[in-house]
Amino acid sequence: MNPERATAKVGAGLAEIAPGMRAFDLRYGVEEKPAPLQLILFGMQHVLIMFTAMIIAPLVIGQILNLPAEVRTTMLGAVMSAAASRQSFPHSG
Repeated sequence: MNPERATAKVGAGLAEIAPGMRAFDLRYGVEEKPAPLQLILFGMQHVLIMFTAMIIAPLVIGQILNLPAEVRTTMLGAVMSAAASRQSFPHSG
């Protein structure tokens, strides 16, 4: 099979649009807001995902490097402290 043809076939499959939708249909306009309950649920989802993403890196790195529990705890504390800090780091230039 021709590689270019295979790529085009995969690309076409990825570009399929759900029935009844046009390309670039948006659920909400630029100035629209979801209902209050949806806002709360979306906000909770965002916080849970971001928190998980924040703590997973030190846990995985500590596990891979076989670090002691105290060092893993320190790494987690450092990540959470840095995330909670409102100070920005100065950059050179």
